[in-house]
Amino acid sequence: MTYDSFVFYHIPKCGGTSFRNFINESALASGINVNEIYIPGCNGIPASHNLDQLSKHELVEMRKVEYKIFAAHIRYGDLTKYKIKVGNPFSYTLIREPVERFISHYNFFNYLQGNQDCKGIQINDLSEKKLEFLLNKLSNVQINYLSNIKYPKIVGENNVLKIAKFHLFHEFTHFGFLDDLHLSLTSLASLIPDWLKLDISTFPDLNKNSVKKEVKPRVISSITDHHEKEIDLYQFAKRNHRMS
Repeated sequence: MTYDSFVFYHIPKCGGTSFRNFINESALASGINVNEIYIPGCNGIPASHNLDQLSKHELVEMRKVEYKIFAAHIRYGDLTKYKIKVGNPFSYTLIREPVERFISHYNFFNYLQGNQDCKGIQINDLSEKKLEFLLNKLSNVQINYLSNIKYPKIVGENNVLKIAKFHLFHEFTHFGFLDDLHLSLTSLASLIPDWLKLDISTFPDLNKNSVKKEVKPRVISSITDHHEKEIDLYQFAKRNHRMS
């Protein structure tokens, strides 16, 4: 199949920021016009300019361009929703072991940035009530991004899980795993259109340290309990994924 564009769906805390920078550098090195690249945080585009953060005027201006490269925090179906022009896309995403992803999410957005009044509070030191609140609010982000169901409680959790699995395997051209990144990137490089050259030797090692290692077993247990559906998705993806 011929692909006219490359779209990366960046799920939070799945290695996407490093991947976006890598794709941007690869696109520029491949001779792609910078005006045909939309990656928040690159080429003068503010990092906060994801589609759901843009004004109506900004979206109108974006719709005048047909993008060759698009990489941002977007959910499945967002490009259609916001009427963004991309040619027949090679659609790609990275997914991550759910407990690792949640801990990384907490450490960045809560511990460091202070969301939900958690600045400087280690995840091990959260009260059970606070941890439960955060888990109810922030769990199953990958299912949310892949399914993009506005009212999951109405649709039903099991149905939302099935939709996420279907989209991942049938609507995305390919996907990879953060915890098997080198193999995932090698596979991507073998499948990606010839007009986008990837030098995977330049990609940084994102798997040097496990974020689980300092987290107490009771916290791991609570996180695991709240990610039952997402763990199902992740294990299903691992069992059925083809690297080429």
